[in-house]
Amino acid sequence: TFFRVKGQDSDAVAAYMMKNRVVIDAVDRDVGPVIRTSPGLLNSSAEIQRFMTLLSQRA
Repeated sequence: TFFRVKGQDSDAVAAYMMKNRVVIDAVDRDVGPVIRTSPGLLNSSAEIQRFMTLLSQRA
């Protein structure tokens, strides 16, 4: 999954999430810099909620 956080640097968002023990990466794609993550079947709903909470605290 690729996304951007409006008004925020992708590298800074990725660094913040990694600091909070969320595996995530900032990458350059044909559309420009984006944030990449890979949620899947092995992630619990609590882990996904934690991800969203941390991400919303950055916004």
